[in-house]
Amino acid sequence: MPEHDFDLIILEDVKNVTINKDCTFARHIVQKIKILTQKGMTTFSDQRFWYNTQFQDVEVVKAQTVTQDGRVIPITPHAVTELLPPALAKAPGLCHVQEKLVCLIGLEINAVTELELKITDKSPRPFFAGEELAGTYFPAVKKEFSVTVPEDMQFFHAYRNGFNVISAQPEISSTGGMKTFRWSFNDVPALFEAENA
Repeated sequence: MPEHDFDLIILEDVKNVTINKDCTFARHIVQKIKILTQKGMTTFSDQRFWYNTQFQDVEVVKAQTVTQDGRVIPITPHAVTELLPPALAKAPGLCHVQEKLVCLIGLEINAVTELELKITDKSPRPFFAGEELAGTYFPAVKKEFSVTVPEDMQFFHAYRNGFNVISAQPEISSTGGMKTFRWSFNDVPALFEAENA
């Protein structure tokens, strides 16, 4: 995968979604990104995640930078903050929607950022729906997405507008009364804006 054509490369992007038997929802996200240019540092120095404070909790499990020479630089306590998303500044009825801002420090060319988050529901949901993009504007060495549901819960999924090199079929496994659908992709090419128009 040619690194020099991009501002960054996604080394690992793993997202695990679990729908519990009580219909609560949990998401676990692990990302490792290699910074290749100054623009890449600007793009990924601040990580932002929207969430609903009435229904969800967000925990930053790990956020750190590994420099080119192997030094590990964890974030400071002040590097994680809650903000009102600018798009909602004139919507006081939506003040419960917040943006968790994680400021990564110690970035340099060829550094690797590592971020791990857990997002959990405070109460059950009446239904679940969503989508996950296999491709982004940056190439990825490894992408994985999984959904775990109770074995007796119906789960429907569809795959749309895919690459020819990516298989849409999940690996399915069961354990402890739960069934997991896992999609794993290696060497995912970048999407270009012209292709995504």
